Amino acid sequence: MLKVQYYPQKKPVFVDQLKMSLMDYRYQIPSKIEAEGAHELSGFNHQPTNDNDGLAHLVATPGDEAVFKISSEVPVECVFDLRIASARLGGVLIQLNGEIAHRFPEVSTGSNDAWMTFRSDPVIIPVGEHDLIIRSESEFRFNWLHISECLAPEI
Repeated sequence: MLKVQYYPQKKPVFVDQLKMSLMDYRYQIPSKIEAEGAHELSGFNHQPTNDNDGLAHLVATPGDEAVFKISSEVPVECVFDLRIASARLGGVLIQLNGEIAHRFPEVSTGSNDAWMTFRSDPVIIPVGEHDLIIRSESEFRFNWLHISECLAPEI
């Protein structure tokens, strides 16, 4: 049972502890990650989603970034599925530790309410902890990211 102590004019003591533990959390891959589960956002805005799953999506404009902290216990080669809706044609970058891992050059679903899943080519993820960044080159809505089909890379 969680015990909460209240102090006048202050928030419950456990709130800061919870925020700190969530910021330190790293998604183990393979994993499906909701867009609103980003560790850091620069420019993205939250909206309730009209997609068939998830509670919220992120709305991007050019230059926006969402950072997800991930971890891999072994080196793997994975594919990234991004759930996107976009009325305008434009690009989406996936970066791993600041380096471009994959670029979707022409993402458009024809409407901001029409959701599609876009799949990357296989990406090698080294062992260890990484910052995975979704970077916008256009306007779009982003619901989730699925890192899957992780296999040992061919030598």
